[in-house]
Parts: sequence; structure tokens; C-alpha cells
Amino acid sequence: MDIGKAVINWLVAALLVSAFLFPASAVQTPSSIQIGTFNLEFFTDLDRSTGGWCERHNHRGLEEIRELAAFIDSLDIEVLALQEVEDEAAMELLVSFLPQDKYGYLVIPQEVPETCQKVAVLYQREEVMLSYQGRIPLSLGRFGLRDGLVVYAKVLPNGFDFTLVVVHLKASFDSRSRGIRARQLALLGDWVEGYLADPSNDRDLVLTGDFNEHLLTNRRALELLDHGEGLRVITEDVPDKDCTPPGRRWTDPIDHIVISPGVQEYMGEAMLDNFFLDPSLPDRYSYSDHCVLWGDFDPADLDPLSEP
Repeated sequence: MDIGKAVINWLVAALLVSAFLFPASAVQTPSSIQIGTFNLEFFTDLDRSTGGWCERHNHRGLEEIRELAAFIDSLDIEVLALQEVEDEAAMELLVSFLPQDKYGYLVIPQEVPETCQKVAVLYQREEVMLSYQGRIPLSLGRFGLRDGLVVYAKVLPNGFDFTLVVVHLKASFDSRSRGIRARQLALLGDWVEGYLADPSNDRDLVLTGDFNEHLLTNRRALELLDHGEGLRVITEDVPDKDCTPPGRRWTDPIDHIVISPGVQEYMGEAMLDNFFLDPSLPDRYSYSDHCVLWGDFDPADLDPLSEP
């Protein structure tokens, strides 16, 4: 047998076997990753001895949580900021209904002031690495309010890295609540300004969560947050902003994702999932009174190289 032909036949066979064992989809990096936010509305650990007020308002049982977890997993969002989570036990309950070992989480370690509505992050462990960086005192020391959670995130193995801030600002639109929220926005704006002024910080900053404010239409609120830094509210890129929980219709979102000018990885597309309209989700009204918001980002690190 001709040796040259034998070598060629062997190489062809090896390529066919490798293509079968390692299909392209198994080795390609994803074309995008999603960073999102979802207010879970009184998500507790179902332990009536803890949680107090939040536990009394939690309307879910285990079957509703099972369906909620399946819905969250179906979204396939790599980094999902969460609001109104009671504690780590509540996150353990949620994760227990998600695919084993797929997700990790961080819950803000806020003990004072006391709140049963903490902020947290759920993330896909094989896609993204997260580490806790600190808190922003957005609670203003007031019982029930929430501090901001700061984490460092990096797409694995060596992709897009950014600082993520998760917030849940004061609810309601009475004058007192608006005043408190204005103070929170100003404080957050000061923190952002200081963060971006420090050259040692990563230039990619992503703020996400329940701002309880119409940042797309309330110019004053946005000015309190953006001290001339050129922040971008990517919620504006959502093509259909309707959110229709039972008996309501929101068209001017209060849940937002805001990015710093340095975030080149944002791909210009954002989505609001109005799952309340999906009849295939029988317990959808128990999930939350908020829709899910996310944006698409390039998983590669597009930061310009530093000067030598």
C-alpha cells in the first residue's frame, strides 16, 4: 500500500473521529453573554421563624418555586442580579431547584440595618467567575432599606471583566419616598464618580437592579446618578418596554442596567421578558411583580491595551 495514501487516509479518519467526539459547538465560546436583573418580590426561605414581614408576603410554595427556578434556568442568563432575597437560605432553596452545580450565588452580607429584602447575584459557574468586593451604604442606615452590592466579574477563562453593582432603591412615589431615593441616587452617583476617577479600577462598570425610578424619562433622577460621566442606560434599547403584572401595565421601566462609557463589550441589544403573557407558564403570576431585563455583551475582553 502506498505510504503517502495511507498517511492521508489516517489523517482523514482522525479528523472525522475528532469532529464526532468534539463538535464545534462544544469548543466554541458563546457569541454573547447576558447580564440581567430580576426582582423576585419577597423571595424567602419559607421558614416562618425568620423573614417576618417578607415571609408573610411570600405567596409561593415549593411547586411555585420549582417552576420559577425552571423559568430562570430557561433564560440562560450568565449573570443575573436579584432583589428582595431574604438571605443565603433563600438562595439555597432557589438553587436546589436549578441544575446541580450549574449556578453559584453571592448575597450581600448586610446585617445592619436589618432587611429581609437583600440584593444578590446568581451566576453560571462554568461561564463566569464572581468575587465579593464590598458594599455601598445606599440603605442610609434606615431599617428595611438595602445597601448596594459590589462584585468583580470575569467571563471564563480570560474574557470580559467588569465591576458589577446591584441596587434596590427606595420604592413608592410619595414625596417622602422620592426624597429618600434622590439621596440614594446622589450617593450612588458620588460612588460612581469616585470609582471612575481611580485609574486602578476596571473601566468597565455595570450598575443593575431595581432603581424604582423612571431613568428614561426623569432627567433629574438621571442627573443625580450621572455626574457628567456619560453613563448609558441600556434599558432604552429594549424594543418593547411593556410589563404587565396582574392588574397593571408598566411602559416606563424602573428596573435598569446602566453602563460606564468604557464598556465596549455591550452589543447594543437589550430585552425585557414580559413573562406574564406566556400561558405555558401556569404559575407565572407567582414569580414576581417585575419583568426580567437583560443586555447582550461580547464575552471577549475588548479593553484597549495599556501603554507600556
